[in-house]
Amino acid sequence: MPVEITNRTAPPQQSVPNAIDSLFVPMKTTSSGLPTDKPIRCRSLADYVAAGGTRQMNTAVYDGLDAFFKEGGHQAYASGVVS
Repeated sequence: MPVEITNRTAPPQQSVPNAIDSLFVPMKTTSSGLPTDKPIRCRSLADYVAAGGTRQMNTAVYDGLDAFFKEGGHQAYASGVVS
């Protein structure tokens, strides 16, 4: 009895796992550059930068938001917090 072997790979991820479309990111005020009185709604990485966030101020948040939006995330709320 012949055996047929088929190799297949999964297609690349098209959206955030488990359909997460919103993200809330609190950051220390000394490193965020963002206001503490209200969260900033970001629909793209450009919105985060326009609100005062930069990669130099908080590399982890910048890179995390970049990945979140590239994977299909729709919105994030970023806010500075007092520690």
